[in-house]
Amino acid sequence: MVERPTLPEICGYADRVRWALGMVAARTAQPVTSMELGERLDSRLPALHLDDKVSVLVEVDRATCPDRPLLSALVAARGNRVHPLYAPVLHHLDRQVPASGQAQASWEADVLEHRRRRSFEARQYRVIVQPLDRS
Repeated sequence: MVERPTLPEICGYADRVRWALGMVAARTAQPVTSMELGERLDSRLPALHLDDKVSVLVEVDRATCPDRPLLSALVAARGNRVHPLYAPVLHHLDRQVPASGQAQASWEADVLEHRRRRSFEARQYRVIVQPLDRS
């Protein structure tokens, strides 16, 4: 039996996962698997109990505004499929949980919204430098 993480450990994992998913959202908005997160951040992440993984992702998105997609939506199952933890995380955050037949479409809409926001924010801060006309 694997020892379960404490609340401070869950919060520590969540801080690292939030940072990593924030970088993913800003750079590519391409979903990553929990195994990839484990390789990037902490090899213990993929081995966590499912309830602990939900707790980590809930903490990742606890402060996410209701009108924004969850950062945890950028965690995918293999084959770029909706992760089985997507619905429990939505439920714990009091967000609308899609019907089981609509989970993939709902998840894809969240990922698409991350891409749209990334594209918008990239254009919003474009700096154009032009030489001064000294005539």
